[in-house]
Amino acid sequence: EADGTFRVDSRSQLEWEQITGLAYTLDPACKSPFSMTLCHVSLSPDTISVKLFQDAVAAFDRNPSRLLRGTWLDHTTGRPNVKAGRRDIQYLRLAAPYLVKLADRRPLTWRMIDRRMKAVRLTNYRSYLMRMRPPTLRLIPAAYRDNCTPCSRDLISAVRRARRFTRRIVECLRWQQPDVLHKAVDRYGKFLALMAVEKKAFLVPTLGITPSLFEQFESGPLASQTEDEWTFCEKLGRKEAERQLKHHWKTWVTKADFRRLADAGINHVRIPVGYWAVEKHRHEPWVQGQLEYLARAIRWADHYDIQVIIDLHGVPGSQNGFDNSGKKGAATWTSQLDNVHRSVRALRRLARTFSADEYDNVVGIELVNEPAHWSLDMNVVRKYYEESIDMLREHMADEQSIVVADAFLPIHQWNDFMAKHRDDNLILDTHHYQVF
Repeated sequence: EADGTFRVDSRSQLEWEQITGLAYTLDPACKSPFSMTLCHVSLSPDTISVKLFQDAVAAFDRNPSRLLRGTWLDHTTGRPNVKAGRRDIQYLRLAAPYLVKLADRRPLTWRMIDRRMKAVRLTNYRSYLMRMRPPTLRLIPAAYRDNCTPCSRDLISAVRRARRFTRRIVECLRWQQPDVLHKAVDRYGKFLALMAVEKKAFLVPTLGITPSLFEQFESGPLASQTEDEWTFCEKLGRKEAERQLKHHWKTWVTKADFRRLADAGINHVRIPVGYWAVEKHRHEPWVQGQLEYLARAIRWADHYDIQVIIDLHGVPGSQNGFDNSGKKGAATWTSQLDNVHRSVRALRRLARTFSADEYDNVVGIELVNEPAHWSLDMNVVRKYYEESIDMLREHMADEQSIVVADAFLPIHQWNDFMAKHRDDNLILDTHHYQVF
């Protein structure tokens, strides 16, 4: 308007900088419920509040000269907090694409954002938007769809939960180098909101999780002889094992599974795959063909805006002797260097295949699942990590993460290693089993 104010209705398009720190008044001629619920949101560590426009106007009346664009209102004093406001704008700047059409009552999806970003020819945006994943941004479109009334409670609650979780990580895991935590928090945005599940026993079936595959061995000559994928393939023979496993791959995970995960707010899945899917010696009984179904699962995940971490779940010689490594028994992975070299080759193949543009929802690769430090030469494991990180950085995009397992060691023992690789976009994977 001529007096410098903004008139907002359901067709308005606003940039993030235009709507922060402004005083809002209600235009009686505008009947959109959006105009009734414009709010100031503060997400700084010591100022977490949402002010409806009535409070904002009242504060503006008290301090008209100090309510500057890009500042927030302190919830205790009602006065502007310029320092917190500047920090928060940096904190939430990446949310702007979500807020381009605040009055849209349809829930925003990644595909809608895809189209919008392509329309303005903005490249490389997914790597930035990825950091602002649920729970916080997922609540914003839903809240505005419902006329914004739940936004303040849900948004504040989500941020508080995320901050409590962050503090709990520091307290429980006793991280001694702040840079490690800082890198971890920065990677997925300040909210540290990674809600994930693992598609267990999909491409690496195990007796405990997929008993239907192993029920045929409960009696008869093969009873108690078949307890992992190695012996499953060995006892059935290649042809029959291939027939049964392909049926399992086709049916164990479906597109509907990803829809249900998305509906539940899950934004990441970790999909295990064994080295034998890409690296198999002639004498080994493994059946191949898993990559076709891995690719299909990744496409299904992308359809529902779910990110994927590919996990090398089993390596030659077994890294832990568990059945989920493919071969139960002794963990002899580091006893022969050829085992380690084959693992690196398997990672290279996975990285080359799934770094293609069509798999842009693959956000990371895990080097190996749960290596057992009590059975392995940890010097070899660390050297394998170093070599694999260097190799993967040649094939993967900068925004894709490399995940290393803690080998069931205390987290603080990895401080130096993580700090050394702070520029390699590394994530440390730690598993805390409460119930199995």
